[in-house]
Amino acid sequence: MKYPNKYNLSPREEVFVIKKNIIELIYNAGQFEALNTTKLQTEEIIKYNQVNNVPVNEVLTIVNLKKGFALIAKFTQNDIFKFARSVNKLVAAEDALKPGEIRTGNVQVPTKTQLYIPSIPLLKEVEDYFLNLPLKILSSSATNAALEAFLYITKKQLFWDGNKRTALIVANKILFEANAGIFSIPEVMFVEFNKLLSNYYDGSEIEKEILKQFLYEKTIFGIDYK
Repeated sequence: MKYPNKYNLSPREEVFVIKKNIIELIYNAGQFEALNTTKLQTEEIIKYNQVNNVPVNEVLTIVNLKKGFALIAKFTQNDIFKFARSVNKLVAAEDALKPGEIRTGNVQVPTKTQLYIPSIPLLKEVEDYFLNLPLKILSSSATNAALEAFLYITKKQLFWDGNKRTALIVANKILFEANAGIFSIPEVMFVEFNKLLSNYYDGSEIEKEILKQFLYEKTIFGIDYK
């Protein structure tokens, strides 16, 4: 197995890891939107839903990310596609044309070399993808399925906006259910991540594998006992 679970935590340990790292998780997720908030400001917003000297749109982005991450533990239905739509409805509430709905029109994503224009998602294909996710977990690992889901949502641009934020939280939901740690792209890794993501948008399965290997090695965290 190429991407086995890096962590095999107890349910209590899994909850502990998410709670302990929630500020870091939300702060790092905010980097997808190039937020200028500091970690301290992010912490204040998470605690009080407001902070001085931060633009309202950045406060709302962080508050909505907080709601999205909170859904990981609250959402108990065995329907990852419904979960993804619910997350997008929260995290893209201020940004998307139709938050929580699968995209039915064209969008453009700038890359290093050109504009990436993903095809319009077909609802039946998307439903089938998420329906088969449990089989992917059983046949490989939750970590592999989480990374695949992140890459799928991100490249397909399933929603009108907020795709990377949604994909990140969906990946963390898959890990959470398997007690397999958390998924977060550290701020210091974002330059390399964006470079590899741009290559993935423009490239082939080889570029996907390079990005996936990077994410597996650098962005999965848990409890490392000595």
